[in-house]
Amino acid sequence: MSMLLLVVLILTGCLPYAELLLSSGAEENCRKNITEISPSLSLLEDIPSDATLIQFCENNITNIDKHSFKKFTELERLNLDKNPHLKFPSDGTTFIQQETLIDFQCFQCGLEKIFNQSLVGMPRLEHLYLTENKIDQIESNAFQQNRNLRVIILRSNLLKRVPREMLLNVNEIQTVDLSHNEKLATEDDQPFLNSDALQVLLCDGCGFEIVHEKTFSGLLNLSHLYLRKNRIAEVHARAFFHMSLRPKLKQNLLVSLEFNQLQRIDSEVKIGLQLCLYGNKDLECFLRTLSDKDSFVCPNSTQPEIECIPPTTTTGGPTTGKFNTLSSSPFADTTNKAGSNKSRQIINASITKHQPSNAVKPNELPVQILAIFEAHISGYLRLLSAAQIVALVLLFVVWLKLKKLNLEIDRYAERIDLCRRSPNSLIQRILTKRDVHSNNSSFNVHYTIPSNVRID
Repeated sequence: MSMLLLVVLILTGCLPYAELLLSSGAEENCRKNITEISPSLSLLEDIPSDATLIQFCENNITNIDKHSFKKFTELERLNLDKNPHLKFPSDGTTFIQQETLIDFQCFQCGLEKIFNQSLVGMPRLEHLYLTENKIDQIESNAFQQNRNLRVIILRSNLLKRVPREMLLNVNEIQTVDLSHNEKLATEDDQPFLNSDALQVLLCDGCGFEIVHEKTFSGLLNLSHLYLRKNRIAEVHARAFFHMSLRPKLKQNLLVSLEFNQLQRIDSEVKIGLQLCLYGNKDLECFLRTLSDKDSFVCPNSTQPEIECIPPTTTTGGPTTGKFNTLSSSPFADTTNKAGSNKSRQIINASITKHQPSNAVKPNELPVQILAIFEAHISGYLRLLSAAQIVALVLLFVVWLKLKKLNLEIDRYAERIDLCRRSPNSLIQRILTKRDVHSNNSSFNVHYTIPSNVRID
């Protein structure tokens, strides 16, 4: 019954299922500890000559005879993934001679350099997947004989530069992925790549720090440019001006600059340019204040949770804060030109709407309320400090008065004590004072001595 079901599926045109069966059969050559492939390899002899897929993944292959797959007249896909010691011939000769091959995949191999002749033996090649190798150099004409190439994936290698002319005459190229070559940066104000056909370029995490005027000027047919997670702090105002040189503007140019270090961005392009800018921490909060903030969010992009504190403003003066160099739009030189709003509507037409999340997390006060609380607390602290200072001053004044009063009391105490101990001397002093007054005045002062005071 199961065999009958299999026949029915194949006869009814269930191609994905049939391909899965074929793939599983070819996987028998994986994990066989193969070190060398040649036409006489017994494993190759067991594979039908009309096979379209051959896999030798997860082996220890170090050498492949370039004519090893010659008998497979319909071979389209070759998978050599996870052969960590496999390299292109160091003398620059052809790697594999197989004119029917369309897809070549070597993920996590030991490739270090792509020579001009390495891929010449695959003239019909359309898809090249060389992710996570050790490639640090590509010769200028490495792809010149592969004019049917549509996709080149060179993610996570060691490239520091790519030949800007490597895609010339590759007229079918659609996508090039150079992401996570962390030291791959632009060369001053020179074109990064030249191609009249390339549509999608990915260079996420490539180490870019600046986008010059001519960096992408050689890519006249580009529709998607991904520069996420770089260190870009500056983008020239005419960096995408080459769009105006297109004979016919078929679609917008989407440029993703998310998760960089941008603080501002200017652009002279008003029509057909869609910028995706979220994830730039210093620019994020400013974008959220714009009425058309959704136009800067790429489809399927995620907005980071960044708490934005309202900027402090002064009446009648310039706005203070990090974004005082920005106008009401990040397109600083287009806000006063006619047509800018119209162009923004054109850019918005192909954007999926994403509203930034303003929801308050559970058990967490909004930022505005926290700011009010902080202002009140600060005022109370100032008032308390002033009250403490006044209290200290008052205590000091009271202390001075008490000290003065104590001195007077001490003097009176001394006199009383003197009077108690020596009353005769006190009378003598009084009489002396009387004689002085009697000489200087016209009247006499009589003192009456109490009867209980004895004079010796």
